[in-house]
Amino acid sequence: MTNQRNVNEILDKATDLLNPYEFKGNLLSNPEVVFSFKPMSVVQLKKILMHINDERSVEKILDEILQENVKWDLGGDFDPTCLYSEDRFWILYNMRLKSRGETLETTFKCRNPKCGQPTVANIDLTSFKITSGSPKGYDSIQLSDRVVLDMDFVRRKDIIEFAAWSKVREEVSEDDQEVDDQKGKEFFTENVNEIGKGIDYALGLYALMIQKIILKPESPESSNTEPKPNEEITNLTIDDKIKFLERLNEIDYNKVKEWYDNNWFGVSLKKKVMCPICQHEEEEVLNLGNFF
Repeated sequence: MTNQRNVNEILDKATDLLNPYEFKGNLLSNPEVVFSFKPMSVVQLKKILMHINDERSVEKILDEILQENVKWDLGGDFDPTCLYSEDRFWILYNMRLKSRGETLETTFKCRNPKCGQPTVANIDLTSFKITSGSPKGYDSIQLSDRVVLDMDFVRRKDIIEFAAWSKVREEVSEDDQEVDDQKGKEFFTENVNEIGKGIDYALGLYALMIQKIILKPESPESSNTEPKPNEEITNLTIDDKIKFLERLNEIDYNKVKEWYDNNWFGVSLKKKVMCPICQHEEEEVLNLGNFF
């Protein structure tokens, strides 16, 4: 007679046989790093869809799924929070293709003001533009002769830290409390339109990428004078970094933006969609809500 424990062991074995780590991929940030993964299960997909309107909950669920379904080919612990955000999504993108197929049917609203009708689009997920990163790392940003920014792309753990910071600032804004000279409060209350939200998002993103600020000493007055070492500022909070970026002039701020644009890697989820009613064509961007 088979007891419940044996039944569970048999089910676990059957599941492992049906859903092995049979697919492989390479990180976009470093193609030499290989990972293996298995498709998402029905339960995992259901869990995502049940929380699809709660972005923070979905992100936590995705971390759990990555932890369960992905491993490094060379061994070692797989920690999704240590991944670059672009690499993390790249792995999820591959898992989506193997779990639900390479075609996505989704609905967009036509942006033609004379139309505005919902548009059903069938999108080939393999047609998105994919850009690889630089395994050798990234150059610093020379803002001036004496000020240099050491930059790196954002990892998942940075996003988690930023989300916690944002939540605190939102709560402060709602309660209208006085903390740390109102640091961060204006970040959420002044810019309420779409343009302002875009600026706020960019500021937060660039701030997370700053690893340290390097201050170079003045040039020695003579060749006989021993040069002073650089001063490196590394213990910067998110508030400090945002405040620093806000004080930059437009030329220096654009240097940060250009660094990001020139070094970005990942999957571009932009796609042109044509309305079948008025033939208006618009570039749309997929998000978590319509990707899974």
